Amino acid sequence: MIPIIILSIIAYTFYANPAAGMQQTISWVLWNGSFSALGAAIAFGHPLAVLTAFLVAPLSSLNPLMAAGWFAGFVQAYMHRPSVADFENLSEDVYSVKGFWNNKVTRILLIVVLTNLGSTLGTIIGGADVVRLFIENL
Repeated sequence: MIPIIILSIIAYTFYANPAAGMQQTISWVLWNGSFSALGAAIAFGHPLAVLTAFLVAPLSSLNPLMAAGWFAGFVQAYMHRPSVADFENLSEDVYSVKGFWNNKVTRILLIVVLTNLGSTLGTIIGGADVVRLFIENL
């Protein structure tokens, strides 16, 4: 329901005031993309995974069947493929912070989780900003 509300608000604002509608769209993209990319960067994701998080988050926040973290995690897995040793050491690495960050499998999971958390935060802040601009332009 939230994606329909956000899209409806942006569409109406574009109809009433195209400049404000463009400002809403830019705000949505920047808040969503920035926080999602920040999550991937905090997990020390590959630069392409961080870029993927930024580009996908504004769209995935509007689709309940997609998540920015999945895409960023896939790119991370492609760029830094886990080895058999990473899977073999998984049961030991999850018990230490160092092991959790150094194991490529758990690093992918960190990127997925932190990217999704960033996207959620960006959705809340970006959605609030979209509503604020909508109310200002009524």
